[in-house]
Amino acid sequence: MKIKKWFGILSGTVIICCLAAQGWADDTVNFGDRMPTEAELLDAWAPDDPPETVLPSENEVVHPEGHKRRGIRPRSKTEDGAVSRGIRPTPVVNKPQVKATPAIKPRPKPVSMEITFERNSYELTWNAKRKLDVVGRSLNTDRLRDFYFTIEGHTDASGSDAYNMHLSRQRAQSVKDYLVIQFNVDPNRLNAIGKGETDLLLVNNPNAAANRRVKIIRE
Repeated sequence: MKIKKWFGILSGTVIICCLAAQGWADDTVNFGDRMPTEAELLDAWAPDDPPETVLPSENEVVHPEGHKRRGIRPRSKTEDGAVSRGIRPTPVVNKPQVKATPAIKPRPKPVSMEITFERNSYELTWNAKRKLDVVGRSLNTDRLRDFYFTIEGHTDASGSDAYNMHLSRQRAQSVKDYLVIQFNVDPNRLNAIGKGETDLLLVNNPNAAANRRVKIIRE
């Protein structure tokens, strides 16, 4: 007979993991129970593109030693030693083949933060709401407003499969409802689903608190 341990679910503690579509990675930005800032979330989810490679303009003469000159015409001496000030044709200089190095677009980094619920409930705690306030403001910035997200609810392996699936779905929906109601985030941008205990983060420790979490995955 299987003995169920209910402490994990009753504690009401989850981890909210905001991931890129590539999934969990070693470069996860883990805030733990610390309150993140909007700047930190934006840098993780929507890192700035690297600067583009600047190529020489068409009217620049690139000399072999690497100097650029605009409209400079070298003066030469005539046979009698006088300096010629006449306009001479611009010497033809073969420009080196300059290949632009393709800029590598930085990948969004996964973000992990602790979110808590009331005991044996899907009601968000006051502290959880304060953290989701930061998430909501970030989702409404120009850098993130065009992205869609999937909110996944996860539990540990304690409790029945049916109970875990139901609770995980409710908690994911609670996160979505808060972001929609409090920050007017388009509900079509957020898809809340329950995963129960089907995708444990720590397979070798199925009842660990780290398994009780919510993932927000940028699509």
